[in-house]
Amino acid sequence: MPQFELSWFPSQIFWLVVCFCILYWTISRILLPPVVRVMKEREQKIQSVLRQADELNAQVDLLIQTRHKYLNKAQEKSDEIIQKAHEEITNNHILQEQHFLNVLKSNTAKTEKELNAKRREVCSHLKNITIQFLEIIFKTIYHVHPRKSSIDKAMDAHLKEFSK
Repeated sequence: MPQFELSWFPSQIFWLVVCFCILYWTISRILLPPVVRVMKEREQKIQSVLRQADELNAQVDLLIQTRHKYLNKAQEKSDEIIQKAHEEITNNHILQEQHFLNVLKSNTAKTEKELNAKRREVCSHLKNITIQFLEIIFKTIYHVHPRKSSIDKAMDAHLKEFSK
């Protein structure tokens, strides 16, 4: 192989140095300056954006502090309002409690009579609804028409136990 002969080494070293110098000069003078310029512009843009971000963060911090001040003031005002309302409610409660106890005592007997009448009425309606429901269930599941008297007797017995 001729490239490994010692007689060729000086010429190869010469052309290696010449090609390296030409390549170095071409890269450093022609190719590298636009790349360096783009990198500097990019760095400047990044620094500008970072400065803007820092300014915005400072503004946000200021707004957060202002918001906390307003929230604290609002909390204090709401606590005062709640305390006043609580005192008023407590005072009114005592008066209203006496009034309602008097009204309650006067209306209890009347309401118990009405309640017993409504209870009988509801039991009657409930009995009819239950009988109809049981008839539907027996017809649907067992395909049998139950005797109404049997259901009626069972419902009466159950309602007597329930009303005790």
